[in-house]
Amino acid sequence: MQQSPLESGEMSQGARSDTTHPSGVTTHGLKREVVVIDPIAQKTKRAFQGLQDSAVGLEFGVSVVIALAFGVWLDGQAGTDPWFMFVFLGIGLAAGFRSILRAVRRADKAAAHG
Repeated sequence: MQQSPLESGEMSQGARSDTTHPSGVTTHGLKREVVVIDPIAQKTKRAFQGLQDSAVGLEFGVSVVIALAFGVWLDGQAGTDPWFMFVFLGIGLAAGFRSILRAVRRADKAAAHG
């Protein structure tokens, strides 16, 4: 049984659904899915993002303190007071700023996606 193009089903190869959306975008045979997010899930996601954002300062401080402590310990072992302390202080600061930049990028991405 052969169907005419007007009678072809949605799943058939000849079927196309060219539609123009109010935004002016034409979809060629593609369907758009609308996902409805549960309000409780939205609140949980916002709470998780808030916890991630609040941890940025802690990450910065911990990375600096750990690197500084390792530099002081290494100076004591090698007898190179205070050079390793300065080197690892710089490494700790770089790691701290890297975590801040990652948080800023994550926040920008979240703001762009709404």
